[in-house]
Amino acid sequence: MNPFLSELIRSKHVYRIPPKAAVALDVAWKKLTDEEIELLKKILNALSLSLNGVQVIAAEEIPLLQNKPSRLIIFKDAEEPYKPSVVNEIPCVYSHSLTQLLANADLRKQLWGALKKLFEIRVNE
Repeated sequence: MNPFLSELIRSKHVYRIPPKAAVALDVAWKKLTDEEIELLKKILNALSLSLNGVQVIAAEEIPLLQNKPSRLIIFKDAEEPYKPSVVNEIPCVYSHSLTQLLANADLRKQLWGALKKLFEIRVNE
């Protein structure tokens, strides 16, 4: 065995890799339009994330998550959208659907305000 790997395996140091953020969708990925996917990419980019850097799941799969993400954005109707909350011990924000966000700039602004709080983003204004 490679001496480096052997030492690494025997090492007493355990490194915890923080789990990815996750995005929960109310529709199947295949049903998203190109415009909705592009909007999702822009939202993630504003958070310094990418589609490759997050888990994308169906909203109904949230209770089944094995590896809990660090944060969760849920694109599904909720009683109090854009209010930071916790689901299954995961900090999250509910948002309107991507379709609704595309059609309404005010909803996009509300989402951005909530995401800044969730991801602890400070913007010099």
